[in-house]
Amino acid sequence: MATEETQFVLEGGKLAQSDGAQVRAPRQLDGLAVFEDMRCYRDPKAGTLYVFRLDDHMKRLVRSMNLAMMDAPCTAKKLSGLILNAVKQSDCAECCVRVTAYRVQPCDAPGGDPLAQIAIACRGIGVSADADAGAQPDSDSAFGSVSDADNDAPSISRSSMQGEHAAQAFISSWRTIPVDSLPSAMRCVAASSVFALAQQEAAAFGASEAVLLNAEGLVCQSTCGNVFVVRDGVLSTPPASSGAYDGVMRDTALNLAMDLDVPAIEEQLTRTDLRIADEAFLADDVRGIVPLICVDGHQVGKGKPGPITEALQKHLAKATTGNLDGYSNWLTEVK
Repeated sequence: MATEETQFVLEGGKLAQSDGAQVRAPRQLDGLAVFEDMRCYRDPKAGTLYVFRLDDHMKRLVRSMNLAMMDAPCTAKKLSGLILNAVKQSDCAECCVRVTAYRVQPCDAPGGDPLAQIAIACRGIGVSADADAGAQPDSDSAFGSVSDADNDAPSISRSSMQGEHAAQAFISSWRTIPVDSLPSAMRCVAASSVFALAQQEAAAFGASEAVLLNAEGLVCQSTCGNVFVVRDGVLSTPPASSGAYDGVMRDTALNLAMDLDVPAIEEQLTRTDLRIADEAFLADDVRGIVPLICVDGHQVGKGKPGPITEALQKHLAKATTGNLDGYSNWLTEVK
């Protein structure tokens, strides 16, 4: 089984494997490359490989392309089929998939074409015997930082984390880009550069992740994904109006919480809310649900994954491998 990255490009409506050097990168001055990251899980019993919430990811990619004024080269349905084909050809036991849409030339350049070029990268991840959907892949990060399109972001070690598959966070001095400057609904590579800066800053302070605030000083999201806190049995996360990204795993966590009869709300959060939370976690489209046990050196709750976080992790592990009733529509089998 392949464990390294396999790259494909869409040429003339067909999937073509690339050695990486042949992939035409987006122009740096364009800055409007958009992307989606998703995860493929394998049912350990049946051996079936599934792409998790593929249709939802494709809807968001098309939405990002529309906001970036790119024309999709094919329908979302066809693109989903091409992704399944790419995953199959990559021959990975489990993998992470990044789909990037970009223009080779900006629209205002001579001969500029709004038709998006599509690149698909499948990166295999190690699967341990006791792996589950709530755990992080064996590699430090499936694709490094989200701004790692040019491979210029450092790999952040998580060897200093307390507790298995848990994160320590640092409140970054960098702020997220205001929604009136760049729409948070568009997952743009250029906009993600601030997360790379925050990640480096967190690493310098010995933290594995960074939490970013918005211009008003309210919690927005983390370098690992959306932020959730639990206090007095109630789960809460910042709303999209605070600049929080509308992640698929965010929606997944809210749906699973409903299934577990855990009250869940959207509300504005301050950095103090992270410190006084009974438990907290980060929700990432690739790494799943990651317990947050420390913020700025202050222990969150009991300093270990809380009961609601663990329940959501276990529920997610079942949902991503086809072992949870009522969630089969989230899975697309790789045949």
